[in-house]
Amino acid sequence: MIVRFAPAASNEVYAIAQHYAAIDRKLGYRILDNLADISALLIAHPRLGVPVSNDCRRVNMLQFSYAVYYRIDEVEKVIWIVSVTHQRRRPGSWQHRVQEEPARYATAA
Repeated sequence: MIVRFAPAASNEVYAIAQHYAAIDRKLGYRILDNLADISALLIAHPRLGVPVSNDCRRVNMLQFSYAVYYRIDEVEKVIWIVSVTHQRRRPGSWQHRVQEEPARYATAA
C-alpha cells in the first residue's frame, strides 16, 4: 500500500504547515513529521482508523488537534487521505469528499 493525498487534502496540509511555521518554524516541521508518522502507520495497519462513514475512516493526530480522514482503495492498493481537518472547526466539512471517486483524485493530482 501507498499513501496519497487528494488535492484538497494537500492544500489543507500546506495551509496548516504554513500556519504553524508562522508561529514557530519547528512547529511547521513537527506537524509534517506527525503526518508522515501517521502515513507510515496506515501503510502498516490500513484499518487502524475509526470508521466514520461509508468508506471513510478517521485517525486523530496525537500532538495536534487535527483528524486525518482517509479511504482505502483495495484494488489500486492506495490509501487516499481525503482531508486533514481541525477537530473543532468546520465539523463535517470533509464529508462531501467521501463521495468522490478515487479515480478523480488521481486525475486531479
